[in-house]
Amino acid sequence: MDDTAGPRPRRRELAHRKAQGLDVWLEWDPRHDEVYVLLHDTMEEYSFELYVPDRAAALDAFHHPFAHACGSVL
Repeated sequence: MDDTAGPRPRRRELAHRKAQGLDVWLEWDPRHDEVYVLLHDTMEEYSFELYVPDRAAALDAFHHPFAHACGSVL
């Protein structure tokens, strides 16, 4: 692989949703082939990010981030 082609974005947004003060993103890191869910609560002003090791669960983690956050918050 030729790294002289210039910088590439670290992560790519696969999905985003916004409802009731929550912003949720599903992102993929092509450099490490990893999937993450990021959540920002605009009403309570907190955020978290979680690594999704099982790609089959990525969409479920995107739709239910609090259920998947137990033990996975970075």
